[in-house]
Amino acid sequence: MEDAGRAIIKWTIVIIILTAVVAYAIQEIPGAFQAGVEFVDDEEDQESLAEEGEAIDEEVPDLPTGPVSAGAATPEVDFSVAGGQVNRRDSDELLLGSGDGDAVVVSFPLIEGDPNCVEGVRLELEIRQATETELGAYPSGLFDPDEVQNDAPPPGDLLLHTSAGALSFTNGTPGRLPWDVTELYRTWATGAPFGEDGEQAPVGSPFVVVVKATDDGAPGRSIQFGSMEAGEQAPTLTWTGIAECGEDEGEAPDDVEGEEDVEV
Repeated sequence: MEDAGRAIIKWTIVIIILTAVVAYAIQEIPGAFQAGVEFVDDEEDQESLAEEGEAIDEEVPDLPTGPVSAGAATPEVDFSVAGGQVNRRDSDELLLGSGDGDAVVVSFPLIEGDPNCVEGVRLELEIRQATETELGAYPSGLFDPDEVQNDAPPPGDLLLHTSAGALSFTNGTPGRLPWDVTELYRTWATGAPFGEDGEQAPVGSPFVVVVKATDDGAPGRSIQFGSMEAGEQAPTLTWTGIAECGEDEGEAPDDVEGEEDVEV
């Protein structure tokens, strides 16, 4: 009987200990599960942030490098704007009328080479007929001019910034009207901000310029330009490069004739 009593007491103690262990384990299960979930979420967040960082890096192209050679180009796209609507998208003539928002837009491919190696850039439009007017050339907010359609509003802001313009004046005499757009081009092509507001063109986008009068509208004003379809009267962008700028440096010189490599 004494042995039976001891066995009962022994098994009772074992059962109490096992019950305590099970109860403790049950209490810890939610915390362990939550910790496991948080670990997985943190890992997924890190992977997501890494993917977003890679996407951002891919979206920002590097600036072109290399020297700039003198050259010239005609527009890839040009059109007029009057009353908030695009017109003359495929005409051989561009018209700047009397309204405050009337303008002419020309888009050129970027100059090959490092934008900081550009020495000078000149925009020219052929005037066929004009009234006396001061005209400014400004950076445009239309970064994809291929989307422009006749009889529709421009697909974006016509002007990116008005304080960064280059000025020229016509007395109405037919011929080539020039603007010095060197600084405008460098700012555009490097993705630097225009003015204090910080507007900038996306790196790699074509060079889009708005030509408009500097006044707030003038009754009777009418200026007719030749367009890209007008042959010799087409708008042009001409440029020169800075000598020796962008050339490769640090290249190893060729071995001098007669000398041999010495093994150490």
